[in-house]
Amino acid sequence: MKRSIQLEIDGQSFRMRSDASDEHLQAVSGLVSEKLKEVRETLGTGSGTQYKAALLVALNLADELFRERQAQQEYKERIEEQSRDLLGYLDELGVSVAASRDREARASQ
Repeated sequence: MKRSIQLEIDGQSFRMRSDASDEHLQAVSGLVSEKLKEVRETLGTGSGTQYKAALLVALNLADELFRERQAQQEYKERIEEQSRDLLGYLDELGVSVAASRDREARASQ
């Protein structure tokens, strides 16, 4: 169930609705604040700095998310390939996975 929570990001208060835990949302807002501070230190001060910093943080976080999703997909593909290889090996040995599961189920009864 979504509820309203007050968060502070970079010294500004925001109210949002979410079903995530308070701890999770505080950690996320803390990360965004930290990233904004890092980017602002690089950019310095000046007209539009806050907007530029927010865009750069959004871009950096989107890049991190994209890379993590890509790594997860590659990992999933590797696991699927290894599973196929293992099933093929078991098939070569004449071991039926379904028959093994049936034996295990009967043994546990």
